[in-house]
Amino acid sequence: MMLQHDENKFPTGSKIVFAMFITGDFSFYADVLGMPNSSSYWCPWCLLSHPEWNKDPDAFVTEERTLKFLSKTLEAIKYDSQKNEADGPKRYQ
Repeated sequence: MMLQHDENKFPTGSKIVFAMFITGDFSFYADVLGMPNSSSYWCPWCLLSHPEWNKDPDAFVTEERTLKFLSKTLEAIKYDSQKNEADGPKRYQ
């Protein structure tokens, strides 16, 4: 809530730039990234699995877990859930 005396310091349309930091253990960080229960298997900064990151560093090539990658993943999840909703509930026999 801005008070009247703050409007002189921050006129309407002002931009306030800030950095956000997340603190917690790897399990919490994995939850924030949308990967619950995966903190001991997937690297939170790249796309390597636990067996892959235990190899010699010269033996693997990896991609960073970028905002672009996370956005594509989100869109794929949305598409799959919409497709599943359109197909109706599954019945198992």
